[in-house]
Amino acid sequence: RHWSREDGPAGGLSAHGRGDRRSLERRLNPLTRFLAAAAAVWVGSWLPLGLWVGDWDYALTPASRDTLGRQIYQILFYGGLLAVFGWSWRKDPPARPGWGSVRLFLFFFIQGLLATAVFRWILYSLGYAQWQLSEQTLLFWAQVLLSCLVVGLVEEAVFRGFLLGHLVAGLGWRRGVWLTSLIFALVHLFRPGPLQFKVCYGVGLLLLGYLLARLAWHHNAVGASAGFHAGIILFNIATTLTAFEANVLAGWNHEPVSGLLSWLLTLGFLVLWQQTMSRKL
Repeated sequence: RHWSREDGPAGGLSAHGRGDRRSLERRLNPLTRFLAAAAAVWVGSWLPLGLWVGDWDYALTPASRDTLGRQIYQILFYGGLLAVFGWSWRKDPPARPGWGSVRLFLFFFIQGLLATAVFRWILYSLGYAQWQLSEQTLLFWAQVLLSCLVVGLVEEAVFRGFLLGHLVAGLGWRRGVWLTSLIFALVHLFRPGPLQFKVCYGVGLLLLGYLLARLAWHHNAVGASAGFHAGIILFNIATTLTAFEANVLAGWNHEPVSGLLSWLLTLGFLVLWQQTMSRKL
């Protein structure tokens, strides 16, 4: 939306332009407050821990995986983010999307599992990657299910719920969905790695974020994107990468999402979903 300017001596915004700007600021103020609080929670969940162990970004590095430090970071971050999100949602709930049904969540949870299984099978068949189960106990699987549900629900409620809802309301669908996806990608790039990896990983996350936003908005349900997200990360939590050949197709820095195959499969799922939805209309 363009703001008009008067040609008079004051040279200021017209009354219509000032009204538009104030309206936009009112719509985006809840988002600004939320982002500031979320950023403070995020930094506060890993920086003190890193300073304590003598490595300021320790909780964000692969070295902290499966350690008490990483668990403390996750508890502080997701717990704090959930508290900020709950306060923000009660104070300034977005008009849409809603939460959706458990049935819809489970449907897309299965879709996420199937999509990730196909992706990993392709990588394995090409000899690019191998995984093994971290454990096989009942307690382990209970922890895996709880972790993927919590991470999927919290991240989707934040990104495809609160952020997407307010950004689309303030900026329109196209700018709102891409800005939400960009924020989602940037948040996940705070990790060690060369520039080549971060660019490729960022592209993969941007495409995934767009897909998740389309699911949530079309079904008017955070549960749709949360189910798909939870299904994807279940494999990441339950398995350990034992072999990986870095290349353009498979990705870089032991992260398959940064590879061309991941991008193509994400776009392929999006096209398949769109065709399925169009046949139902």
